[in-house]
Amino acid sequence: MERLQILATHPEESLAAWSVADAVQGPLSWGPLPGIQQTVPRAEAFAVLSVMHWIVAFEGPVHLWVDNQGVVDHVRDILRGFQSIGR
Repeated sequence: MERLQILATHPEESLAAWSVADAVQGPLSWGPLPGIQQTVPRAEAFAVLSVMHWIVAFEGPVHLWVDNQGVVDHVRDILRGFQSIGR
């Protein structure tokens, strides 16, 4: 997953984008980050959400590489929550 933040003269004018790539197929999805908060951590989290949507229709093992430990920690917390309610 990659992310990009375009910095403007004023921080409130910054724009962020995200993408997800498969090691074999290449890019799977990408786009501008929606919403007012345009930050790299939020773009990385949005990319993970995109992957989660893609995984639902995918058969086989999935290995996810994320270079933002905060996003990894949050995803693990979410997955633990789903496991604790039987999903």
